[in-house]
Amino acid sequence: MLREVSCWLKKLGGPRLLNTGELCDSLAITDKVMRALIPIFGRQKRHKLLLLTKSDRVEGLLGLPHNGQTIVSFSVNPPEVSSLFEPDAAPPERRLEAAWKCFNAGYTLDTEFA
Repeated sequence: MLREVSCWLKKLGGPRLLNTGELCDSLAITDKVMRALIPIFGRQKRHKLLLLTKSDRVEGLLGLPHNGQTIVSFSVNPPEVSSLFEPDAAPPERRLEAAWKCFNAGYTLDTEFA
């Protein structure tokens, strides 16, 4: 997979965005994969990596050399909605705390409030 991503990054053309959370939570992917992907995107300037999550487990991302090429997007619903429809996700308050940690680590944030 990492070889495929490296080839994709080298393709000619305009800037692109790789959304790792289109069909799943990006942070559900193993920590090992994100620890590899984020620096790969950080070594180039044309394309961005998008991590979409409902998680609060961001500690593994904080020290990585993202160089502004990774966007972390947190889906945040009202607590009532979250408790009904997202029973296994981190509560909204913890997601916002995680977003703050990512912001302090220099990541670009894209927070969705439903």
